This record gives sequence, C-alpha cells and structure tokens, in this order.
Amino acid sequence: DPDAFERYQAGGREAVRDELARQVLGVLYTVRNNSLHGGKRADDANDREVLERALPLLAMIVQSFLQSRRAA
Repeated sequence: DPDAFERYQAGGREAVRDELARQVLGVLYTVRNNSLHGGKRADDANDREVLERALPLLAMIVQSFLQSRRAA
C-alpha cells in the first residue's frame, strides 16, 4: 500500500508498521509460492516478472540483515 508506506516515511511509523509488515510478509509469501511450487520454467514471462518485481524488496531485506549483522 503506497499510502501506508508514505505515512510510514513521513513519521507515522507506529500507526502503520504492523500493516506494512503484514503486506511485506504477504508479498514474500506470494513470491515464495510463485518461485517454488511446481510447473515453474525459466522461460515463463509471468514467473520471471514476479521475481523481477520482487527483487528490490528482497534486496532491501537482505541488505538490512547484512547491516544488522555488521553492527552486532
């Protein structure tokens, strides 16, 4: 939800944090299902589009884990 994300960025973190977390987890679950369940082919345009659209979110999550690990 772009509006919830904008509210989060504007400082309303507490009000929308849980909502955004649920949305991120929902997206990750959908990507997981689209990536791992039967019938996936490297040349399927829809499968490829799902992964390409998810890549920025996945990269952000990985980067966050790497940064928190360096800080520890």
